[in-house]
Amino acid sequence: MNQVKREMPVTVLDKLKVCANTRRWAALSFCAAYKRVTAIKSSISEVELRDGWLNEIRKNKNLFSNGWYIPPPYGVSILFGGAKDLKRISYPNLRLKQYWPNKNIFFDRQGFIIIYASPVDRSTGIIGDFAMTIYLGINKNIQKHLKNCYETTRAIFESAKLGMRLCQLNTLTHKILESKSLINNIISSSDLTGTNTGHTIPFSYESRTIQEQAVFKKNDCKEIALLISKKRKFVNAVDQTKIQKNMAFTIEPRLYSANFSQLPAVLFHTIALFHENGKKELLTDFEDIFKLTGMDYMLES
Repeated sequence: MNQVKREMPVTVLDKLKVCANTRRWAALSFCAAYKRVTAIKSSISEVELRDGWLNEIRKNKNLFSNGWYIPPPYGVSILFGGAKDLKRISYPNLRLKQYWPNKNIFFDRQGFIIIYASPVDRSTGIIGDFAMTIYLGINKNIQKHLKNCYETTRAIFESAKLGMRLCQLNTLTHKILESKSLINNIISSSDLTGTNTGHTIPFSYESRTIQEQAVFKKNDCKEIALLISKKRKFVNAVDQTKIQKNMAFTIEPRLYSANFSQLPAVLFHTIALFHENGKKELLTDFEDIFKLTGMDYMLES
């Protein structure tokens, strides 16, 4: 049997650091776009804010011009929800055309913003997805719900251990959700089980094959997106993959209240890193956006 040829291991560049830097750039880029767009326009469409964010992301030439999660177009999404209208931010899946950014849906300064970007590093193929729910209003019950969802996501990270199988983490995750009176409602078209609470970051803990390197060198965004999508392992009910050193994986349940249907779906997409020395780290990068959008209550312990 022929051995699969793989690229030389990354020695100078730490791939987990690449993941962190890529995600951090997405967060900083959103801040820059939000400041500029909201300063010059009182009426802002989803497409306008999406385009502003995409332009900022593209200033980093270490990244491909488009994200890997396509559709939505360009691998970037913005959705606006009204203060009392939760339908748009209760999307089943961002891939569906009716949930792509729309030029005729406008910013509600007391409402919600769902933001998502999926940037890809050119040199390593490492992704640095970033997503979150922004709430601009003052309803205390909604604010409390957002804090509960964020704290729950962090609790899931704390429960993850080296050597644990992804299916075991999934079981623990749902026990935590039950204790917090929350329900995960992610629908995944890529996961054979139909739902999950996260997935591995491809190439974080494994080298690319020569054939996979060739796909990235072609710079074809559709081929790159398909390759990354298929390489993921999911935090679901059946995946036996073990958490190991140098692995990165997302923790991204989209959470509803089990008891109060009037509360919105909430997503705080994070990435767990397990370093070579065994220490783990949670990438959030939400703090600047909390401050920028008046969500200072999320910073309170």
